[in-house]
Amino acid sequence: MRIKIIVEGESDRIFLSNLIKFLKKQKIIKNSLKIEVEISNGSKIINRRNIKKIIENAKEDNYERILILIDKKIELGSQFRSRDCLLDVKNIYKKKILNNVNNTIEVIVVDSEIECWFVLGSEKVKNFHIHCYENARELFGTNAKIQLAKRATTKLNLIFKNRNKNKSFNHFLRKIGVYDIKNM
Repeated sequence: MRIKIIVEGESDRIFLSNLIKFLKKQKIIKNSLKIEVEISNGSKIINRRNIKKIIENAKEDNYERILILIDKKIELGSQFRSRDCLLDVKNIYKKKILNNVNNTIEVIVVDSEIECWFVLGSEKVKNFHIHCYENARELFGTNAKIQLAKRATTKLNLIFKNRNKNKSFNHFLRKIGVYDIKNM
């Protein structure tokens, strides 16, 4: 099985690439599973032409599944501003950007931004859905997103242990083949 994951930026790529290595090393997902993380370069994740090109390239490279990770806070125009439901955001993205095409492409909405996954590495944080960027900055002592991602990868064991505290993270893990694993 080959999976292409499309993310918004370099910090997302760093975190997810290291997460996948961690999961393989811990034998939580199979080493034979080929997962590649590709950056859309920020706002290009909402650029229809850019996403179409990445998808076409992934299909040419024989990726069976394509996962697109978007933040709940993504700007999708006036339709988006009033949406709180992750499913609504996903459906708007699929309709507006993907034109409701192709069942091999899955959209995963991160609640509310990927830094919410980073802060799972802290026992001090109580809510893993709000103020995540601020909490991550405090937890890891930097404002730079790339540094946050690198420092979060030092907490992957705890992040994985706390996976059930963030539904979108748990959903993402299931999509790449992580199922009911006992806490490590």
